[in-house]
Amino acid sequence: MRVRGLWTAPDGGGAIAGNLALRVLPVIRGGWGARRVFDPPAADLLQPPRPEEVGFSVRNYELMVILDPELEERTIAPSLDRFLTVVTKAGGTVKTEIWGKRRLAYEIKKQIEGIYAIVTIESDPAAVAELDRQLNLNESVLRTKLMRPEAH
Repeated sequence: MRVRGLWTAPDGGGAIAGNLALRVLPVIRGGWGARRVFDPPAADLLQPPRPEEVGFSVRNYELMVILDPELEERTIAPSLDRFLTVVTKAGGTVKTEIWGKRRLAYEIKKQIEGIYAIVTIESDPAAVAELDRQLNLNESVLRTKLMRPEAH
């Protein structure tokens, strides 16, 4: 018997879809029922493994920081180094390049200029995430952009 694209048992029991891998098994109460032969894995098993599970935890990152232009030039490097101690304590390496004051493409927090700094980081993801969190909490930081160059 065929009803709306499904095959049903002659006694009106379980329905079986046309192309699905279904097996019809007798149910204890005497009727027919359908059961899937293959159940897809759970969604949590489809997630990619975390770095600590795989065994490699060191990744390369590039961080661009735009600082408030009202900061003095001589205080920029020490203040960035204070934030970057989070990465160095975790065993990462840091290379800082300060570009200086540049005009912004659009206003950020009512500022038309900003001091750009590029930081190349080689560290584990947890330390870099903590660094980004701390930078975003600081009022002298206008904007941050953290990215993995090999991923883009």
